[in-house]
Amino acid sequence: MSSMYIGVMRNLRHELYGESVFTSFRTFNGQVYGLEEHFKRLYEAVRDVYFMKTLTYSQFFNYFCIDIRASYLNKYPNHYIRMTIFSDQTNSSLNQKSFGLCDLELSISIKDLGEARSSLRLKSFSSPYSKSYIPIKSGSYFQNLYFKRKGIEQGYDDILFTVDDEVVEASTSNIIFQRGNDFFFPAGHYFLQGITLKLFKEFCRFKSFKIYELDIKKNSIRNYDQAFLLNSVQGLVSVKSIDEYEFIVDHSRKLNDHFLKFCEENLCRTKN
Repeated sequence: MSSMYIGVMRNLRHELYGESVFTSFRTFNGQVYGLEEHFKRLYEAVRDVYFMKTLTYSQFFNYFCIDIRASYLNKYPNHYIRMTIFSDQTNSSLNQKSFGLCDLELSISIKDLGEARSSLRLKSFSSPYSKSYIPIKSGSYFQNLYFKRKGIEQGYDDILFTVDDEVVEASTSNIIFQRGNDFFFPAGHYFLQGITLKLFKEFCRFKSFKIYELDIKKNSIRNYDQAFLLNSVQGLVSVKSIDEYEFIVDHSRKLNDHFLKFCEENLCRTKN
């Protein structure tokens, strides 16, 4: 077996079996909205997945993150960046009894941003995750991507997971609904509430919009005017339809512009 093949298998292992954790975000003119939040979420995932309960955030940051701003943000000012941490030992796995920072390796992937979609059509599927799902961004996205591909095969752009007919999330995004000046997002069961959703909550408070967390049944989506997906790469993207139900797609670009302006003016200076 060639060394190159071994290297490929090592990379595939942490992708297929989830033996890694990651965070991903995009740069806006060399800035990342909520960058510190991404670092902290990655730290918490490392601490939990690798059972490093005594690891401090300062230790983690100085080992993995201290050079990110200087080395990447200015050099790649409008790009997709993914930070993945996995074991660097060929024969190790999560069965290993204990880990230290020296057992872990950081991989950084950088891509140009593709053209953002103005609106998306979603196909709903029952979520493959149980109620005991632990909300950590692990390296294995097989279930998410499998169902997304099924949706694409049927002519949709993305998918929407549901649990017991309750709306949960898209393949790699949170979802919010709008009615008038009020916004609604699913209660935080069975999925990870993303950093961009947290920033959007701050935006709503700043604009005096009301935002509610509640159980949203799939058959109640027609009670809302609009829907949007939120993630740290695309920001806010309008949802055109869920299954056969069509939403009003209106003023979504204006809302997204206001949201990004808020992030730039109120968050970059304090969180980056």
